[in-house]
Amino acid sequence: MGVGAAPVTRRPETPLTLALVTAERWAAHVAGDEAPDGPQGSSSRPVALEAVAELGVEWRDPLPVCFAFAEGAWRALRWMAGVSGQEAPFVVPLRHSDGTLMTADELYEQAVAAAPWRYRLPERRIELRNRVDADACQSRVLADRVVDTIARVEGGSAAFQR
Repeated sequence: MGVGAAPVTRRPETPLTLALVTAERWAAHVAGDEAPDGPQGSSSRPVALEAVAELGVEWRDPLPVCFAFAEGAWRALRWMAGVSGQEAPFVVPLRHSDGTLMTADELYEQAVAAAPWRYRLPERRIELRNRVDADACQSRVLADRVVDTIARVEGGSAAFQR
């Protein structure tokens, strides 16, 4: 699936597999339950230990994190694992299935093809053009940020150490 340290346990194994991502997701769930600002009185630890053992993955205790961090990690890991119905927990670059970025023209054509009646008026087409130009620009910025982040993680940047 990818490479990199796990967000909640800092598990070092690479490459990341679906089993490792699922184990990390369970650790994020436990971290949220056990966070000082999390729901009190519930613990998913016994269920998580059993589920991770069934995956054949070694359990790693989660680091102490706040509830919001644990929930965000859990959502990101669900999305990363391709869990049905999980939206991306953050803005991602708009890409084709082959990974290339979509251009403003492609976004425009896609929107018009999906709902041509919305863009009959010139004012609506201008609004759409402005929106897709901004979306394509944001995608380029995000894609550059992804490349930069990967380079810093692979380089062992102190910004990614906890």
